[in-house]
Amino acid sequence: MGRVEDREKAEVDYIYAFSRVTCSDINTRIVLHLDKTGGASKEELLRSTLAGNEGIFEYNLGELIRLGTVSSDSPYRLTKLGKRIVDSLKPVLP
Repeated sequence: MGRVEDREKAEVDYIYAFSRVTCSDINTRIVLHLDKTGGASKEELLRSTLAGNEGIFEYNLGELIRLGTVSSDSPYRLTKLGKRIVDSLKPVLP
């Protein structure tokens, strides 16, 4: 039973994280940039997202870290969950 519950929890985590990434242009830009570069500093991510405001960027990056899609230390990198989300996004984004 434990394995089924773990898989169901992982799927729920994925669906929630996927929805949070896709509902924000900044979140989407962050994960796509990290996928493209393999890792980036906070300053590089801020420039690439076109957030326009450091507070908005910090909020979005914090959200991605809490969701477990981005590592919590610099240089920031995608986690396995983050890579799975990017793989799902690639076919529908330019």
